Amino acid sequence: MTASLNNPYADLQGTWIRGSFHGHCCENSACASVPLAESVRRYWELGVGFVTLTDHDVVTDLAAIRARYPELAFL
Repeated sequence: MTASLNNPYADLQGTWIRGSFHGHCCENSACASVPLAESVRRYWELGVGFVTLTDHDVVTDLAAIRARYPELAFL
């Protein structure tokens, strides 16, 4: 018996973008230990294309961090 894998996406053309869909900052979330600016800097150094901030029950003002990293998309 021979096993085979079929990748239904193998022939699709497009661009892959690395990013984070889940993140917290210590300014607004007790479960985080890294400040927002440090966290985003680390993601930027890793070459991600987007970052999502998911602090609990808080909407964080990202204006300053967006201005500092205009090439990143913040979801």
